[in-house]
Amino acid sequence: MKPDPRHAAELSRLLGEALAGGRRSFVLPSGEHLIHGGWLPERFGHVSNNDHGLKRILFDLEGVQDFVLDGGGARLVCFGAVLPVRVGRSERVA
Repeated sequence: MKPDPRHAAELSRLLGEALAGGRRSFVLPSGEHLIHGGWLPERFGHVSNNDHGLKRILFDLEGVQDFVLDGGGARLVCFGAVLPVRVGRSERVA
């Protein structure tokens, strides 16, 4: 797969649609996904196992309950400053 900045945004959008639609799970599309932090929007975050500050987050799960994020055999290749998954104020997320 050739690196494409739109791809990271598309993955985030698909997850957002699943959450907005009330789905209890999201399966990543199979294959290899090249993700660069510079392609994602910034958000200020206080992350317990990371430095506080601006973060570029691929999958931002905020206030989610009873949800499964399934890798589905996909391979995420992250480069640059990127936080692949952030879970905040959520319960029972796997």
